[in-house]
Amino acid sequence: MIEWNPTDVLEFFGTDPQIDEYETGYHYSIDKNGLHLEFSVFPLAGDVAVTINRQGGAIPVVDLKVLGSQMLKRVNDKSGNFLEITPGIVFGGRFDTETTIPYGFRLLIDPEIGIQLFKK
Repeated sequence: MIEWNPTDVLEFFGTDPQIDEYETGYHYSIDKNGLHLEFSVFPLAGDVAVTINRQGGAIPVVDLKVLGSQMLKRVNDKSGNFLEITPGIVFGGRFDTETTIPYGFRLLIDPEIGIQLFKK
């Protein structure tokens, strides 16, 4: 199970997700500067999927799936506005959305769509 705040993710994308029956998956999609981003969260499984395609391209630029992620967190401060996603099972105990994620990847959509690996 993933710790996340659906309202934060909604505000990040600025668009309503498509929600699977029984709320098993939340799917966001945006187009920006020739790129198409598909982002999915499966809260019960703790899985996150990110696919970035160049419009008209046959092969994804990024096709990333994180299985068993424990936390998805929106950061919106002086360092930027992005989502941080933990890799699968990196914490030993319980935590909440105030917990600092020590490493993982960041999803950015403004001013451009991008992915960054990070370690604090």
